[in-house]
Amino acid sequence: METDFAKTKKDVSKDNVESLAISICVVNYNGMKYLKDTFDAIFSIDYQNFDVTLIDNASTDDSISFVEENYKAVQIVKMPENKGPNIARNYALKNAKNEYVFLLDNDAIPTKGCLEKLIKSLLADSSAVTCSPLIVDADEPDIVQYGATHIHYAGAAIIDRQFENSTQNGGSNYISTTINGTALLLNRERVNQIALFDEDMFFGWTDGDFSYRLTSAGNHCLIDPKAIVKHPKSNRSKKVIYHQVKNRWVFMLKNYSLKTLIITAPALIFYEFCLIAFIAMSGGLGSFFKALGDIIKEWPVISKKRKEAMANKTRPDSELLRAGDFLSSQLILKNKYIKFGTYCINFILDKYWLFAKRVI
Repeated sequence: METDFAKTKKDVSKDNVESLAISICVVNYNGMKYLKDTFDAIFSIDYQNFDVTLIDNASTDDSISFVEENYKAVQIVKMPENKGPNIARNYALKNAKNEYVFLLDNDAIPTKGCLEKLIKSLLADSSAVTCSPLIVDADEPDIVQYGATHIHYAGAAIIDRQFENSTQNGGSNYISTTINGTALLLNRERVNQIALFDEDMFFGWTDGDFSYRLTSAGNHCLIDPKAIVKHPKSNRSKKVIYHQVKNRWVFMLKNYSLKTLIITAPALIFYEFCLIAFIAMSGGLGSFFKALGDIIKEWPVISKKRKEAMANKTRPDSELLRAGDFLSSQLILKNKYIKFGTYCINFILDKYWLFAKRVI
């Protein structure tokens, strides 16, 4: 079974869609500068039956007072401390008033018709448990920040290039192996039966791990390219290296079968040495080795989560994983030598996958 296109066939009328109540939950940490655009957009959408909750991760700015003063209809939930977005997301999935939950980051700006399109797409596919819009650049909306993503077996994201420009995709709903958590409509009752966000993942791979476990359990994670959410550009610090390195390995150790880990080990080791070289050039080796040390310390917890993931898994790794050009997620790279090196790495990993896929 391929995870490419899903053409929805069940007709869902506008009247049926608008009869459904939806809970919109905004996850926030010190997002004061974004909240006006986000909430103004929410209360301007072409959908009437919804409630709105701000789930605040112990912000130290004026986020809460700003919302209390300017958006009286918004319920506010105050988390006792900031342990990353996943705990807040899970709170929404466990406690929201309605079966359907629209999760938003504090800087996500939904367009007017976004929510109606998402709920129609989600209802039209009986295997779908979640549906994501295209996430486009707030200043240059032709540029897609996040669309459909698949998982390279070496633990990298492969972004589907048909979603690089929001005006150049086919417009059909699409089954993606993983989807981005910036804006996400979910059937919370079904999701609660399968998988929640990993609350030990503070940053990096959080939404990928979550949606991959939904997919591996036999469900569809949809992209509706006609539903658009705008999102400002953001710059990431070197602190990201620790979380990305750690959570990439946590993801693989949790979700790959033992056979897959053994067979792909030579390729994973090769990729790791290449990654070390790249991280060394960016000055992040300390974060890299700290991440590996913490993985070893936390292995008992990771092992327990692995058992849970394996118990829910119904699809083999040969269907879920793939090789391919993960440079598509790094097109902003300017260094021609790094680009050439990445192409060479891709070539070697692609050839190894031709063997590995046959036997895992």
